Amino acid sequence: MESKKIIISPINLREDRLPPGQRWIENPIPYDITEDTNFSSNDYALEFYGEVEKPLKITYQELLLTFPQVELITDFHCVTHWSVREIHWEGVQVKELLKIVNPRSKYVLIYSKDGYTTNTLT
Repeated sequence: MESKKIIISPINLREDRLPPGQRWIENPIPYDITEDTNFSSNDYALEFYGEVEKPLKITYQELLLTFPQVELITDFHCVTHWSVREIHWEGVQVKELLKIVNPRSKYVLIYSKDGYTTNTLT
């Protein structure tokens, strides 16, 4: 099996890396945002549509087989004003997917199965 590329976020090297209004805590706070206790990654797909040059719908398995996997070490900042230092993430970087779909906007809106939405820069 191919080893993952390890990336350490450059922001982790900054002294001022805690955003205004945030406070450091030791561990992430888990939120139970879904009532679906029978979750299976085989039942879901990731879809890019709307203001993109090339719409894309991809299953979890296709995602893992098609794109490079990385381990990313970076801080996590929750919208509820807490932050955790140096969380280890594994998976596909969104920037790799954005290269394919080529958004026509500076921002994207993300929808989840349970109704949660958030926006982010492309």
